Amino acid sequence: MAGFDKIAIPDDRSKEGKVLREGISNGEVTRESLARAERRLAEIRANMPDGGEVRDKFWAPEPPAGFDYQWKRRTIYGQEDPAYWVELTRQGWEPVPLSRHSQMMPNGWKGKMIEVEGMVLMERPMVLTEEARLRERLAAREAVLTKEQQLSSTREGDLGRREVLRFSKTREPITVPDSDE
Repeated sequence: MAGFDKIAIPDDRSKEGKVLREGISNGEVTRESLARAERRLAEIRANMPDGGEVRDKFWAPEPPAGFDYQWKRRTIYGQEDPAYWVELTRQGWEPVPLSRHSQMMPNGWKGKMIEVEGMVLMERPMVLTEEARLRERLAAREAVLTKEQQLSSTREGDLGRREVLRFSKTREPITVPDSDE
C-alpha cells in the first residue's frame, strides 16, 4: 500500500498491528481499515491539484464541448438579487447541475447548485459567450474612436482655428522622483 509504507500491516496470527507512524495514536490496524484508508487517500489526492498545493476556491472543471462555465454571483452579504438572476437567465446562463461535478461540494450537500461564497457555477452555449465578447470589444473600440474624434475636432469658440491634438497610444515608463527630495 503505497501511501502507508510506514504502517505495520498485521497478519492474522500476530499481536502486532499497531500504527508505527509518528503522530498517529496507537490502535489496532486491520487490512480492512488500511484498504479503506487507501481508498480515501486516493479520493483526496484525486481532488488535489498537482503538487498538493491549495486549489483556487473558484476553480472550475472543463465544461462540456460547446459550453462555457463562469462563476456568477447569487448573493451579496446573504441577500439575493432576483432581477440579476432574471438577466442572467435572459442571457442564457443556467446553474451547472450538482450531479455533473458533485466532487466540488461537500458530502451531504443539500443544494442543487455548485456554490462558493455567494457565487454559483453557471453554463451557457459558448456561441453566446463569444457573441457577448464581440459586442464588448466593439463597444470598447467605439468608445475609443468617439473620444479620438472629440479630441481631434475643432472646439467651439476657436474662430475657425483648428488645433490638432496629438496623442500616443504607446506606453512608456515614467520616472518616479526619489522620496528623499
